[in-house]
Amino acid sequence: MCGSRTYAKPDMCIETSRLVIKLLVQEDKSYKVSNQDTDAESQVFAEAIASFQGNSKTKKFKSPLEAQLIPCITLLGTYPTFYLFKVTKMLSECVKMGNRPKETTIVKRYDIPAEIDPYLLRDAMLVQEYRQHIFQCYEAFKKFVFAKILPLTLQYLDLIDGWLETYIDIFLNHCNSPLRKLIFEKLDNEKNTKALIEFCVRKKTLNCVGLNDPSMLNNNIRKEMEAYVVLVPYEDITIDC
Repeated sequence: MCGSRTYAKPDMCIETSRLVIKLLVQEDKSYKVSNQDTDAESQVFAEAIASFQGNSKTKKFKSPLEAQLIPCITLLGTYPTFYLFKVTKMLSECVKMGNRPKETTIVKRYDIPAEIDPYLLRDAMLVQEYRQHIFQCYEAFKKFVFAKILPLTLQYLDLIDGWLETYIDIFLNHCNSPLRKLIFEKLDNEKNTKALIEFCVRKKTLNCVGLNDPSMLNNNIRKEMEAYVVLVPYEDITIDC
């Protein structure tokens, strides 16, 4: 940073088998010390930029990355805050040299929308009325991270009886794998249908969707879906990829 070598080490991270970092977690330690001079948010941002620089150097990529969306979590005790930080090559280079970026970097932050007593924040998971809401947020964030770490060569995925069933739209909106065949238990709401169509348009690889009973689909949904993919009973799906 600023022309000198520095290290940014998160408290925890998730990485692929090829050592590509996909998620960062940083604890806010300010409540443990008397001077209150730690800032988990700025720390995790520095770690995201460092992760981008490290990922760009791995053998997974033939050339340096131009940009990477890195999900992050900070923890104040057991209370999480979620971030989506799109790190760009330009930002990374500016940080290296200590220059001010020409473009504004926007980091998306999600604060749990619950009226939690500030004095209970660090022990939020110990309070029953807060616990379920926090778990729901973790579940949604987990689906996003899972979509991001799927292999870029994956062509077939079975989502029946899986923990992704509730969050199909989140998964599809962030999946970059060139899926050709997908299996669902059902596809019966506008949100999931829209996400699937957007995936078809974005990736242009999906050609077949297996469902438990395609005949149970709403006629309007069926017509809309069949403009993009073939709908079949999931028993008819054959794996040849």
